[in-house]
Amino acid sequence: MKGFVFESYGARVGLKSNTNSILEAMKDRLPPASKLIDSGAPTCFFSIIAGDAGGERNGKCAYQLYRRRRLLRQTGSLDGALDELESRLHFAVALESSPGLFVHAGVVGWNHGAIVIPGCSGSGKSTLVAALVSAGADYYSDEYAVFDQAGYVHAYPKPLFLREPYDGRSGKCSPAELGGRSGTNPMPVKLVVATRYDETAHWQPRILSPGQAVLRLLENTVRARKRAQCAIEIVARVAAGSLAIGGDRPSWDQVVPSLLALCGRGSRGVNNERRLRSAQHSFAPSRSAAWSPGAGQPQSGSRNLGADNTTKESTCHIGQQCRTTT
Repeated sequence: MKGFVFESYGARVGLKSNTNSILEAMKDRLPPASKLIDSGAPTCFFSIIAGDAGGERNGKCAYQLYRRRRLLRQTGSLDGALDELESRLHFAVALESSPGLFVHAGVVGWNHGAIVIPGCSGSGKSTLVAALVSAGADYYSDEYAVFDQAGYVHAYPKPLFLREPYDGRSGKCSPAELGGRSGTNPMPVKLVVATRYDETAHWQPRILSPGQAVLRLLENTVRARKRAQCAIEIVARVAAGSLAIGGDRPSWDQVVPSLLALCGRGSRGVNNERRLRSAQHSFAPSRSAAWSPGAGQPQSGSRNLGADNTTKESTCHIGQQCRTTT
């Protein structure tokens, strides 16, 4: 079999196949910032083995995807095998990356800072990222936030993948198709948004303490246990320099304006509760307001954080007991 090795974000991965056409197709599925290399041992290998002329023979599937000698998938569709390979490659880079720390999160850039939306697959982060990009934010990733030692976030600009239709689009989508663009420069994090989509929810987020923000980021960090000390130090820097909010969210059109407003008002400070209330009051659309991608800021609504949603702020350091004040 023939093959090649590529490097992406410090991870080195090898790919093999028994046909040249599949090897060329593999190159179109490489992770962002990949470059082919001639030296250096890869940390893992994937291969796609083709059967009889792309068809089935003796009831066996024509394409088999392996990680080393372990069979991952067999299928009669080359696109199906390549789609599975592409997903596996993203995760392999996240696992083997050095020294970057990968966190499952959507990321956009706005007003010289980043909005980071940690969450697992199916939490709605890709749709929210798409809406933010349509509203003018720079696209960084819909799958991984890549942090350096200083806590700055780097782009991982894979194509967006929309499981649910957004603005008439689904499946793979580029920022340009949404009327946006990709960001390139590392950025400090201004806002961490721990949320998931719930169609019955009302957008009434609460401010998270730095300790709570650390936990939300660690819950979504790849290899958090194996790189525990490094991971804690990095996400603690992120949490210390940003505002973090949490709460289930309704449709993106009720959320996007307030997130952009919060990210445009500086980083963590003593008036976070006031900032959150101001963003809710000034930018959250009312039930009657309609807002579509690219339409600019919606009309101001009247919905605020109610008295029953008093925000509590906690101040703590890792390993110390938190002190909460109302």
